[in-house]
Order: sequence, then C-alpha cells, then structure tokens
Amino acid sequence: MVPAGQPVDDVLAALTPHLNPNAIVIDGGNSFFKDSIRRHGQLAAKQIQFLDCGTSGGLHGKATGFSLMIGGNRPAFESIEPIFTAIAAPDGCLYVGPAGSGHFVKMVHNGIEYGLLQAYAEGFHLIKDGPYKDINLADIAHVWNHGAIIRSWICQLAEEVLKKDQDLTGIQGSIGENLTGRWTVDTAKECNVPLPTIQQALDVRAWSRQTGGNYATKLVAVLRNAFGGHAVSKK
Repeated sequence: MVPAGQPVDDVLAALTPHLNPNAIVIDGGNSFFKDSIRRHGQLAAKQIQFLDCGTSGGLHGKATGFSLMIGGNRPAFESIEPIFTAIAAPDGCLYVGPAGSGHFVKMVHNGIEYGLLQAYAEGFHLIKDGPYKDINLADIAHVWNHGAIIRSWICQLAEEVLKKDQDLTGIQGSIGENLTGRWTVDTAKECNVPLPTIQQALDVRAWSRQTGGNYATKLVAVLRNAFGGHAVSKK
C-alpha cells in the first residue's frame, strides 16, 4: 500500500534484491495501470511475480471487508488467494485478468465515484436551496436509503454527515483529488470512449479549488473525508 508513482518504484528497487525467485509482490495502492504493466515486466525478468490489486472500501473496509480487483499471473494469484479472501468482503475478491487489469478496473471505479459523488451533492444542493426551505436533508437521505432506486453506501454516508450539520458550517468547498479521475478520462480519450459525466465531475473539482466552490462541492469534500479520510479544508 504505497502512494502511486515514484514511491512504488523506489520501494520495489529496495525490495527486489532481497527476494527469492518466484516471490510474489502485491501492489494494493492506486497505481496507474500502465505503470503496473511495466513493473510486472521488470519483475518477471527477475523471476518475481507482480500482482496489481485495486482496493476499494476506504476506512470502513477494515471492519466490513474490502473489494479487491486483482491483475497479473493467474497461478500466482491462485497460490495466495486465501490472503485476498481473508481481507475481502463476502464475494469481494475477483481475479480480473493479466498485468495491469486490476489497477485499470480500480481506476475506472474511481472515475465512477467522481460522477456519483457529484450527482448526489448537486441533488442535495438543489433541495437545500430550492423552493421548500424547511426540508431536512438527513431525513431525505434516510428515506432514499430505504427502498429508493438511488440508495447506496454514499447515500448512507450522506445521511450520517447531514445529521451532524446540514449546513456544513465552517467547511470550504475546495475538493481535492488523486490522479485516478484524470487517468480515467485520459484513457477513455485514447480508447475513443466518451465520458462526459466523469469529465464534468473532474472539471467541477478543478473549479472548486480555484473559487472555493459551493454547497455541492462542500458535500463532496465531506463525503470523501467520511469514506476515505481525505482532508477537508476548514474556513
């Protein structure tokens, strides 16, 4: 679990001289899938197996189990599958395919997360500033979480957040981001696949950092903190 980019290469450079042939290295962070393909090839030349494991579940995964998306050599995966299933949620572990595929699927997962967060936040913003001023947003999230088509874990977190402070007092609307959203959009362009929703969510985050954002971006920032511990800027 190493931050994406050069830190992963630095750890591998320090680690590999001490590994025996057929050792298995697992990268459970949010690495770019093309970097994982490269690292797989570099380690394979040294007879070391490399598995890229997309990991979802945030801070709550420790208690409820993670969702794991694993790419790399299938026999290597099968040889240590019990390690993955031990920390995964029920049915939360999947061998996806060859090198890089685990991190590719997790990258797309994070792009979807951008769009979902933005859609929820915009909806709550409209209810808050719409024609019915006395609607309790936490109550709305609660009823949506019971039978509604849009019920989800994000909506459950929204209910918890809004119970504490519907107005999000003292919160700045600047949303941070990691690189997975940008990678998702860039990869989609390479594949000629339109991603207007995810692109717009990415653009809103950039706008929020330039302007301080609005109520919707405040809610996105607080929700990111709730599931992933990401920093929230205070006024």
